[in-house]
Amino acid sequence: MPGGDLPLSYPEQYTILYVDDEEVLLDLGKTFIEKTGEFKVHTISSAIQALDLPDILTYDAIVSAYQLPGMDGISFLKEIRKRDTEIPFILFTGRGREEVVIEAINNGANFYIQKGGDQVSLFADLTHKIRQAVEYNRANNLISCLNTNQRKLAAAMNIAHVVNWECDSRTSVFTFDDNFFAMYGTSSEREGGTQFTIKRYFEEFIHPDDREEAQRKVIEGLANPDPDAVTYVEHRIIRRDGQIRDIRMGMGVIRDGDGKIIRTYGANQDITERKKGEKALERAYRQINLLTEVTRHDILNNLSELYLHLDLARMDCPGTRFSECLDNMEEVVRIIQSRIEFTRIFQEIGIEKPVWTPLNTILQGSSAPLPVTYDSTINRISLLVDPLVKTVFSNLLDNSIRHGEHVTEIRVSVHESGNNLMILWEDNGVGISDEEKELIFSRGYGKNTGFGLFLVREILSLTGISIHETGIFGSGVRFEILIPKGSFRYDLS
Repeated sequence: MPGGDLPLSYPEQYTILYVDDEEVLLDLGKTFIEKTGEFKVHTISSAIQALDLPDILTYDAIVSAYQLPGMDGISFLKEIRKRDTEIPFILFTGRGREEVVIEAINNGANFYIQKGGDQVSLFADLTHKIRQAVEYNRANNLISCLNTNQRKLAAAMNIAHVVNWECDSRTSVFTFDDNFFAMYGTSSEREGGTQFTIKRYFEEFIHPDDREEAQRKVIEGLANPDPDAVTYVEHRIIRRDGQIRDIRMGMGVIRDGDGKIIRTYGANQDITERKKGEKALERAYRQINLLTEVTRHDILNNLSELYLHLDLARMDCPGTRFSECLDNMEEVVRIIQSRIEFTRIFQEIGIEKPVWTPLNTILQGSSAPLPVTYDSTINRISLLVDPLVKTVFSNLLDNSIRHGEHVTEIRVSVHESGNNLMILWEDNGVGISDEEKELIFSRGYGKNTGFGLFLVREILSLTGISIHETGIFGSGVRFEILIPKGSFRYDLS
């Protein structure tokens, strides 16, 4: 584990390997050490046999006698240290010679305990030394893991252009590190230390045009009672070298037992390159949008002119066969016109950010020429959706009226589905065959323009909402609209 990930937890009991060829001491030691409830002791009478154990390095500590058949305790220790330099090793021996003690310590033994005397005191001392060795090793492993993870975090933050800070709410003083100052084009030496008052930070670093809004959002964040809440604030900074950069700040708070804020902490990320990319995309969209608008306008004008020529041709050449040809030509023109109109609608999808919208407001946007029954729960629900979401239910209504053949009633209901929300749109029409249940969402499929349900699925997918048709053919449609957790909420009012 050294240098690896932090352990999620430690075992309730630590496992100890006890090696000794004196069976009486093995039994006594196992009984005494396990009596504390902290340890589980496995015993073996030979170091050679112990080295053959496949899981020998998984023990939390090893206790070994010095005099053993085939291999003594020092040689056993040396073999263990070749495999693992960290596992605690305690030499438990009847030999008291100084050279044995020195050799044991030099080869990595954590403790040396001499056998003899009162057995209770002897094993109490051994248990204490085992506990010390295990806890010391655990602490070292934790420190090593923390240091490794800290280095990984620092590297990741450097790659992501993120720096952290904290603020003592009692003194309103920020504490920054060198990485923070580097992002701002300065250093702690130049600024006279690592601490800044909030007032100084706002006045010297935040762009004047962004200060008021940044301050408002910070105050809102501090007022949020949720202990896990993170407030995000985007603003510009002016570096000491005059550069203007875009920053995204994430801020959280720590409160005392009375709910009073004692410390604010956070991280700032340089998002300048992201902002540049967003602006480039906006410019590209405006250019494409302008080109599309001009092209669409010109094509529609040409189609209007073509309609006029078709009408004139009918008046001048009233023959039946010729009229049929003109009708076919007009149908082709109508299809072209509908597809050009589709580009206008499709172009608007995803342009605006999703907004929280009451579900009853969305549904009321679709005026129905036949009875529609709504679940009362609808009045308490809002959805995070694209502003074009009203088009979804307008198209579902149009689908029921156009293709249901004998629809006299539509039902809209809401049900919880695990952590998600299910909206059901059902009618009593002819329904949809099994072969067509997915085809109806394909672009161009259908008896009319073929774009209605395709648009429905596209608009909903922008916020992770899915739609499927699951009705029984002959009994009406059943559209299941699944709203994921986070995209719906129950309004208190």
